[in-house]
Amino acid sequence: MQHSYTKITVDLNEYSRNIQKIRDALQNRLLLVIKANAYGLGAAGLVPVISRFPDVMAGVAVVDEALELRQADYMGNILVMGYTPPEHYKLALRHFLSLGVYRPENIPLLEDAAAELGTVAKVHLKLDTGMHRVGSTPEILPELLDSIAENPHVAVEGIYSHLAGTSRPGDALIPQQTEIFRQCAEEIEARLGVSAIKHIANSTGALAFPESRMDMTRIGILAIGYHPPEHHGPKLDVKPVIRFSTQVVDVRRLPADTGVSYGHRYKTPREAYIVTIPVGYADGIPYQFFPGGQVLFRGKRREVAGVVNMDYMMINAEDEPEVQVGEEVVLIGDQEAEEITLSEFAAFCGTINYDIICKLGRRIKREYVS
Repeated sequence: MQHSYTKITVDLNEYSRNIQKIRDALQNRLLLVIKANAYGLGAAGLVPVISRFPDVMAGVAVVDEALELRQADYMGNILVMGYTPPEHYKLALRHFLSLGVYRPENIPLLEDAAAELGTVAKVHLKLDTGMHRVGSTPEILPELLDSIAENPHVAVEGIYSHLAGTSRPGDALIPQQTEIFRQCAEEIEARLGVSAIKHIANSTGALAFPESRMDMTRIGILAIGYHPPEHHGPKLDVKPVIRFSTQVVDVRRLPADTGVSYGHRYKTPREAYIVTIPVGYADGIPYQFFPGGQVLFRGKRREVAGVVNMDYMMINAEDEPEVQVGEEVVLIGDQEAEEITLSEFAAFCGTINYDIICKLGRRIKREYVS
């Protein structure tokens, strides 16, 4: 059950403009990463926008995320970037998905699934160039290529890797990974006689290290209007596309030195109005939002009054007159002349912007404005 009064408003026009700005700046084909429910925005709700860009590929982590896009009538190219277990191969192929692969022993199983369906499986070979998470290392790459060469129903569409480096001055990891990737890609294309879509750059890599862009750049949070955390490279004029708001559901006047919320870790510094809003850690608000967290009420910053509850938070509205149930409270976004950005909200909690937005819960209504 969603709260009709607690919502993430997504500006589809701004989202579309951000994509166009990124394309113009990078002069590169894009893969829009919309895994984790499009970083909390709601992947299906973005389909009207991403469908306007026929040369853009959508990137997801698992097959189920790709099927959600298909059910929302997205007919563009989709790459499942994470591991796909063999029992899901036929399902993926029936929905025309490209699959990331890196384990030699899985290639014959993918061949069998494609042959049985009378199709060819399009794959992107995942390389481990330094992240050391998943991917084929240079040592096992020859075995992987031999397996692909022996199975005619498996065709290499792309080659990719994941950057572990940062754009901090002096960090040489991204250039090192890019060079390893380039050498491996040359070996793959020569061995298999293919010309593949090569992609290793994420937002950080593409902006700070142009040589990492290759044939396609993977863009996630940049399209939402935020740069990656601790980004030290060039920045683009992208605009935030989300606004996270709710409403006051209760209000009370409390005297000074009154304890609020569990454990009474917060006490009113003076007589004040304390308002209750219906969002908590069940909705993805970190428990660490107190102490130090702020929200916007009547265009002013207000402190969180006490520890975050599962379904509620209390806010100190100070001496605002005639506070009413139903008034708007903004957690991320602007209100009047003030704004709290996603990155600032994350800083209140001691984490990064990705962590916050991906965890915003399903009880929160997603509303799309175009």
